[in-house]
Amino acid sequence: MQSLPLRLCFLWHQHQPDYTDDGGFFLPWVRLHAAKDYLDLLDIISDYRLKHTINVVPSLLYQLDEYGRGRKDPVQLLCEIGPSELTHKQKAELAQWAATLQRQTMVEPLPRYNELFDDLTNKAWNDFTDQDWLDVMVLLQLAWVGPVSRRRPAVAALIDKGRDYTSEDLTAVMNQHLHSMTQVQSKLTQMSGEGLIEVSVSPYYHPILPLICDTDSAREARRDIQVPNPPFRNVNDAHWHVASAIEDWYQRSGTRPTGMWPAEGSISMQALDVMRQHGVVWTASDETVLRNSLGTAWQSTAAYFVYNVSTASGSIALLFRDHTLSDAIGFEYATWKATDAVENFVSRLEQIRNRIVHNKGEQALLSAVVPIILDGENCWEFYEGNGELFLRTLFSRLTDDDKYETLTCAEAVNTGAATPETASPTRNKLHHVLKSVCAGSWINGTFDVWIGSPVKNRAWSLLNEVRALADWHLAPGTGHSASETWHSELGTWHCLEASDWFWWYDEKHIAPHKHLFDEMFRKKLKKLFDKMNIIPSINLDIPLQETVEHETSNAKRFDVVFGHASMHDANALTSHISLETQENWQRVKVHLLRLPTNGEEVVLSLKDRYNLERSIMITSDQVLVRSGLRDEGYERKSPLEISIYLHSAAHWSAVITEQRIGGRKAETEMELSL
Repeated sequence: MQSLPLRLCFLWHQHQPDYTDDGGFFLPWVRLHAAKDYLDLLDIISDYRLKHTINVVPSLLYQLDEYGRGRKDPVQLLCEIGPSELTHKQKAELAQWAATLQRQTMVEPLPRYNELFDDLTNKAWNDFTDQDWLDVMVLLQLAWVGPVSRRRPAVAALIDKGRDYTSEDLTAVMNQHLHSMTQVQSKLTQMSGEGLIEVSVSPYYHPILPLICDTDSAREARRDIQVPNPPFRNVNDAHWHVASAIEDWYQRSGTRPTGMWPAEGSISMQALDVMRQHGVVWTASDETVLRNSLGTAWQSTAAYFVYNVSTASGSIALLFRDHTLSDAIGFEYATWKATDAVENFVSRLEQIRNRIVHNKGEQALLSAVVPIILDGENCWEFYEGNGELFLRTLFSRLTDDDKYETLTCAEAVNTGAATPETASPTRNKLHHVLKSVCAGSWINGTFDVWIGSPVKNRAWSLLNEVRALADWHLAPGTGHSASETWHSELGTWHCLEASDWFWWYDEKHIAPHKHLFDEMFRKKLKKLFDKMNIIPSINLDIPLQETVEHETSNAKRFDVVFGHASMHDANALTSHISLETQENWQRVKVHLLRLPTNGEEVVLSLKDRYNLERSIMITSDQVLVRSGLRDEGYERKSPLEISIYLHSAAHWSAVITEQRIGGRKAETEMELSL
């Protein structure tokens, strides 16, 4: 007798924040990921008899439309300038964009790009010829073409050419990017109609729905978190984001999605009720949220079943992602051989299957499902060949092995129809009942990334302030016209509720263009205040981080002394180390007296009580950080101040080593604690 298969459902989440600004885009990631990831993933999926769910964020689809209408991003605009006409500033900007990608997987496969890359990253491009710059322009665009699209004749010919590109070549590759963007929506609609995929949506601008409903919900998972006072509460806006997302896909495809992946897997009872009111039949989150919700009732196989949750507006089905399997694809397998990664993935599936059968019996496989949910774009640039070999190896294995069955999320909960009342009564009896959910997200089961620090709370308070003023401004009897003030700016307002602004206010997240998110957040806020002729409570011309630092800093200073404290060391590079704590994170900042030159370097080594070491090396032109924890990072706010963000420890043992001119070395040990 053949055993029952283990059911799997893959959900690929496609999201980019709204980068639109003043007729253009302030960042190019929608175009670049569309050219490299969105269409190519669909093309790969279409070659196999497997079911998938593709989740799209409406603000992403809107921006694809805007490219078709002629809106352009900064990289496009730079590439429209003839190489001989580029100013020094424009060359520096182009060089920065050309250096902002993964070298091993995206640059090295293009030999001419690899040849130029060191000079681009080291800012040694002053001697570049016009031909060099034209090659940079073309190769940058080619690096962002996906593996399937690279086999199209026009693109393959450009890759084979390798160098000495022309302006016509640049036009050809840019047209390929535009072509990919125009095909994403039609491919989604086609594959959905063929039953290969289900299309689900996220709330329109990707807001953290529970926090839009009530920022106090952050306390459900973390009672000690500091939240804004007064709280931000706007359930009406939560309804707008959900309803607008469903309507957007209906207008594009003629079908209403029945599933919703909430931004960052964020759910709460209030958010579930909002979704259910708009016809959402299933949604999903992370197994950590389920663990927090079940408490002592948690079991190792708990996340592999569909749950029904009763809200005031009716029952909604919940899936909970397998955290380990999903993150293995997102973070772990990128550096593995494809065959080894797939074997490891399948062996983990077998372990799950054995646990389900052991704990629940084989008949439990009829209702069990393993949800694998992750970003559908960001991990692939770390894979060789943009992940194509891994995906094809995995999909072939799952297609050929009858021990597995893949389903869309709607099929997994057996709710292909628009309402739960029409779902199979037999299958619904197999669902588990969850009386309530603990509010949380797919990142540690909390909302810490988007709320809780002084700068993030200030951002929420500013939203509260502008909304309260607008409500007053438009109140009956004030004499103001709603059409001239608030309602004409609702698009700006709803965009400001997106998760990404708060994500980039989190100090752990570091990227070359991080500051642009703060600039745009303040710019959009200022637009709303100006519209009402009201002065905000703080100066929005100053970065939010700066407005709170002097109010909240608990930094403790540790002077760096080499030898005797009474002796002045004229050659010293390091002034002092500062240590400050926010929630469960610490910032250790290295304050330099001067920049290293001529082979000089500063190395700070830190060890916690478990002897886990982190180190940061500072030279004249780069900062290198080594940590065994992948969510720790660094930031260089100024040439003489470099910060490293670490999980909090009560005490650090520090060693500062300076390699100075002439090969001389100085070293000192310190103990850091608050």
